[in-house]
Amino acid sequence: MFSLTFSPRFNDLDSYGHVNNAVYATYFELLRTEWIKNVAWDQVVSANPSVGFVIARLEIDFLAPIFFEHVIEGKMWVSKIGTKSWEFEYLLLNAASGEEFARGKTVQVFIDRKKRQAIELTDGTRKVLTQYMKQDA
Repeated sequence: MFSLTFSPRFNDLDSYGHVNNAVYATYFELLRTEWIKNVAWDQVVSANPSVGFVIARLEIDFLAPIFFEHVIEGKMWVSKIGTKSWEFEYLLLNAASGEEFARGKTVQVFIDRKKRQAIELTDGTRKVLTQYMKQDA
């Protein structure tokens, strides 16, 4: 599981004073980006610069509003690994109280960026993804 603590930015807020629903997808993107930069870049991306991934599906369950003063603990893990794709699941929590703000899921498809087509996951990518499968206690 990968986790990151962050705070809402002023421009994340809508006219109701809470984080706009569309921004939750951006928070999921923040988790993916930090995971890639800090965990998977060497093993996945720089090992083969012609590969990458695209988001094929995004789901969000909104559970509670996030306000400007909240500190968010974002968690992300791999829930499923397929032949050419994998699923990340997300949890956004109030870092102080543990209240759940949102849950979500994305499906990533591994692609050859030059050919613009889906390709099978490499053994190295599969190994990295397996390390981030959620381990239930």
